Amino acid sequence: MADRIPKQIEHLSELVELNDINYFENLRVNRSTFNILCYLLCHSGGLAAGRYVTVSEQVALFLSVLSHHSKVRVLKFNFKRSGQTIQTYFHNVLRTVLKLHSILLATPVDDDCTHPRWKHFKGCLGTLDGTLIDVTVPEIDKARYCTRKGIVSVNVLATCDRQMRFIYLLTGWEGSAADARVLPDALYRDDGLKVPHGNFYLCDNGYPNGEGFLTPYKMVRYHLQEWGNGPTAPQNFKEYFNMNHSKARNIIERTFGLMKKRWAILRSPSFYPIKIQNRVILACALIHNFIRNEMSNDPLEEDQPPDTTNQTHEEEYIDSVHPSQEWSNWRDNLAHEIKMDGGTAEQVMTKLRNRNDKGHRGWSVKEEQMLAESMKKIVREGWKTENGFKTDYLNMLATYMKHVFPNTDLKHEPHITSRITVWKRNYHSLFEILKHTGVGLDSSTKMIEATDEQWTAFMTKDPNARLMRHKSWPLYEDWCEIFGQTRATSEGAESHARATTPPLSLSANIEVDNGSYKPVDENQDESQSPIGYAQTGESSEMGKTSSGRKRKMPITPDPMVNVVQKFCDNASSRLGEIAQRIGHEQDISAARKMIYSSVTEMNMFTLQEKLRATALIARNTEDIDVFFSLPETDRMEWVLMLLNGEI
Repeated sequence: MADRIPKQIEHLSELVELNDINYFENLRVNRSTFNILCYLLCHSGGLAAGRYVTVSEQVALFLSVLSHHSKVRVLKFNFKRSGQTIQTYFHNVLRTVLKLHSILLATPVDDDCTHPRWKHFKGCLGTLDGTLIDVTVPEIDKARYCTRKGIVSVNVLATCDRQMRFIYLLTGWEGSAADARVLPDALYRDDGLKVPHGNFYLCDNGYPNGEGFLTPYKMVRYHLQEWGNGPTAPQNFKEYFNMNHSKARNIIERTFGLMKKRWAILRSPSFYPIKIQNRVILACALIHNFIRNEMSNDPLEEDQPPDTTNQTHEEEYIDSVHPSQEWSNWRDNLAHEIKMDGGTAEQVMTKLRNRNDKGHRGWSVKEEQMLAESMKKIVREGWKTENGFKTDYLNMLATYMKHVFPNTDLKHEPHITSRITVWKRNYHSLFEILKHTGVGLDSSTKMIEATDEQWTAFMTKDPNARLMRHKSWPLYEDWCEIFGQTRATSEGAESHARATTPPLSLSANIEVDNGSYKPVDENQDESQSPIGYAQTGESSEMGKTSSGRKRKMPITPDPMVNVVQKFCDNASSRLGEIAQRIGHEQDISAARKMIYSSVTEMNMFTLQEKLRATALIARNTEDIDVFFSLPETDRMEWVLMLLNGEI
């Protein structure tokens, strides 16, 4: 240890005691910003120096991982530290950064903004969009995280202000989830996105044009590269509105690009558990905000706008989003009010796009049943609903339907494609409805059973629920088999506020009342016992006089009562022992099943070593208890010692 200390000090000195260029190339911050960050984490976040590791080295180690996606083996060599030390202080700094979310997150812009890109949108709080970040997940979960392009990633929803600073982030939603599913969840959470009535965010057409969320006109030019001078200039109020909307909303795209350019760990999947990967994303956003505030000259973004953001006051917030004609009319009025360079945009588009009336083909019950059966067959053969190979399986479904119904006019496009889209939308709505307490499907009619109050809540959260009442859903179980395995569940989704909440300790004293068992205090008075063996068959009221005073009553012992009581005590004791033994065996069995998956997450072992480690751990309960009681950062060292025969 003494031999390594000079090398550790020498490396840290080379890293943090040179010029600003060296700072930025290695840690993505200059010297002044690094010192301020260390001070903030130490005095506001409670980050403490270790016995041999200073706060500066901890922060430098953490920023090295984010900036260059450095692996533990590389950091061990560079910092002259053990892998356990690096893992421990990385997680310490990560937790401390997340604690400071209330300080580091930005606040929305106000109505007094005079910036050319924002002056037209009075009441705009910022911009909102989602981005995909690649992650590593267990094999069993890959279908849910797989995007339409076949990439395993998480969907990150974020809002930012005009200075490219994040206001709110929600990460953890699976990559297969559409943006329109993530936004309602962000609004529904207690620590979710807050949008006061009368304000709004700028969004793209991936979100509904509803109160609080302003989207551009559809079927009208939008992207910045489509605008220019002369013939490519805006021709009417809708086009001019879209051009100004695109200029302002583009700030969120630039913010995502700048953050991914700054932190290499966001450009490729890491090998931490998925919860740690999500929290790393949140930490990257917080430090990104800190750099935007403290570094007046950011080499990655030279044209940083000045800071004129003010604090907003508490108001009632929007808790749902759905399209409305009233909001569309408000958007039309806003578009008419936006000024063009030569005056107001008065010309309205008079020539409408010709649309072919494709019509709608009805489906018979038999056809829907056959389509569901054929899709279930394909799913059982290994097809994933989000793997992106849509042409192949659509052709297979069309061939199967043609074989069953030779005279049918069904085609994979548009008939089967549209039917799958409708099924998928209805399945997602049904799943969200049925997971509530007191709601279910009638076994005979297959209709949803819920109260009027529950339906009102469902329709507020999901506009599609308006069309689902008083309808039968006989194919729901088939949809569960078809779409259930790849359905995004948002189980790991969390914002900055949720990420700082400490987990529930397994050793905490938790009171459980399931209505079937309540322990009785051994010192409790027998007269207060819920089962009055000390009383006779008469009620307690019989032992009182009319004046309310208790009177003595003779107790005649019944031999049969003693026999029954003794039998019940023996039976309860034996049943308790059996239940305890069965519960213990079930816990051990479940733990054995989890050993291999836990060892598989340690990517440093070969397949033979993983199998050998699993067998060694599962051979007795003591080793199983020790393995799962250790923190995730220490399990690898413990398994390595077990394989080497040191334990």
